Amino acid sequence: MRRGTRFILMASACSAAAGTGALAQQSNPEQTGGWYRWEGGPPKIWSLSVEPAFYYVAPSGEVTMPGDASSDQVELSDYNVDDPNAAPFGEVHFRKDRWRLSVTGFTLDVQGSATIDEDVRLGEAIVLAGERVDTTLDFLSFEVLGSYRFAEYAGSQSYDGVYKFVTGAELVAGARYFDVGLEFDVDLSTRTTVFLLPSETKVDEVFAQPVVGLRWDMEFYEQFSVDVESTVGALYLGDHESLSWDIKAQFAWRPVENFGAFVGYRQVAFHLKDGDGASEFEWDGSLAGVFAGVQIRF
Repeated sequence: MRRGTRFILMASACSAAAGTGALAQQSNPEQTGGWYRWEGGPPKIWSLSVEPAFYYVAPSGEVTMPGDASSDQVELSDYNVDDPNAAPFGEVHFRKDRWRLSVTGFTLDVQGSATIDEDVRLGEAIVLAGERVDTTLDFLSFEVLGSYRFAEYAGSQSYDGVYKFVTGAELVAGARYFDVGLEFDVDLSTRTTVFLLPSETKVDEVFAQPVVGLRWDMEFYEQFSVDVESTVGALYLGDHESLSWDIKAQFAWRPVENFGAFVGYRQVAFHLKDGDGASEFEWDGSLAGVFAGVQIRF
């Protein structure tokens, strides 16, 4: 009888220990998830992501060129420089715990030609109706952004330890730089009247501004992710003005830990102005399009 009692007591103790272990496992945040962890698992010392891509982007908007006399405001679409073009685009993200440093940039080179229906003054150039104008647009965008991940939620893990769902938000701040080169040239082979009229005008302007914004992301099974980032920048220095709003949405697939591919959409809307009166350059417009590339993580 005493042996039976001992057996029952031992079995009960083992059952209690097993139950305690199971309860501890269920209450482990690595299993149940919650507002507690960094993206990608426990805190890392650092991580680096290099993301080369192509941005299929189209410029648009209204432009006023500087000159000795008042210039007409013209639509870029009238000069056939609003078609989408492939632009080299890239991002580099360095991350340590909650902090991220991102460097992003793209460069666009567009050329167009159009026959103008009416007389127009483009800064220093005078275009007569029926003449053809060749246009060149060079646009460089570069930005350095720092961000702080102030909130993150992780769902439960699957049987093999993969997180089913992770989402988080980051506060973003930094600086943005625009370099705009724009040139209009009258094709003199189409000029049949006064050849002494000025036929060329160009401008090269630089704009820089501080930016702030938010970034939000979701990750599923540590393979598929959706990122949305929106930033606003502005700087007013006398007759030198720049205002911009950038929004980017991206979907990525990472079949292995260190390599992935992504597609997305980005639009940069802006107001750029320099000078006053007849010497004023102004562009109210945007660049918008889709992009695609690869992720290389270290």
